[in-house]
Amino acid sequence: MGMENAATIFREHADALEPMPLAFNQYVPGGLVHWKGGEKHADYGDYPEVAALYDTIDVTQFTQPDRMAEALRRLETAMVRNLIFTLDMTRTDIGGLLVWALYHAATDGHVLDELVAEIEHGGDLYTKHSLANRMVSETLRLEQSEHLFRRAGRDIEIGDYRAPAGWLVRVCTQESHHNPEVFADPDRYDPGRFLDPSWDAAEYAPFGIDGHSCIGEALTRRFTSMLLVRIARGYDVVVTDDGPLEMGEFQHWTPSSDFRIRLVPREANSPTPNHR
Repeated sequence: MGMENAATIFREHADALEPMPLAFNQYVPGGLVHWKGGEKHADYGDYPEVAALYDTIDVTQFTQPDRMAEALRRLETAMVRNLIFTLDMTRTDIGGLLVWALYHAATDGHVLDELVAEIEHGGDLYTKHSLANRMVSETLRLEQSEHLFRRAGRDIEIGDYRAPAGWLVRVCTQESHHNPEVFADPDRYDPGRFLDPSWDAAEYAPFGIDGHSCIGEALTRRFTSMLLVRIARGYDVVVTDDGPLEMGEFQHWTPSSDFRIRLVPREANSPTPNHR
């Protein structure tokens, strides 16, 4: 528990905590770069399988065409499969975030009303403290940052406890993001909490806390904010069906598979609705 505790553990045991690959890692020669540890992750050139194959390629001479062709084939397989699975993980994560963002926009309609008012007022809708971006931040805090896993490469001491080699170390991200000592009324959806103060990484870290943190944060935030703004510009959102939460892909909680919304086009210059 606690992002500050997690950051300390990751820093003190950086040489012992290894990424925990998912099952499809076996289909990528050399493994997905995303789950490489240490320098291999920081510098793709240190990825030994790729580096060795790349050294075989020489555009200035073709004295060993068969060897070069084989190197290209293997290199292509490794790199293309890295791209394929990275894309698919991204699709799953962003898709989950978009669904949750729509869920809260629909079920907490007053916030979408406020976004309509902000749009009508004019100005930059995508700044750090814009309502759309704060809606994304609050959705991430509540729903889409559940846990981080690492595998202990050797026995490590964590406070009064010992994690034996091979055991998993789980950072309880979502539980930390619901800490009432940091976030008042933590189970309530409230984008206003991100106006002031700005939480630091020791309290709020939806995109990770070490060298494996997501490099796509800015793009993810902008993409999701744009969806919310686009809906608020032209539609009222009506919930037509719902049900209990469900456990989805990669052990992420999701809205019910029965959850449905209807987008009702709003006529130009119509008054801001009071509810949805």
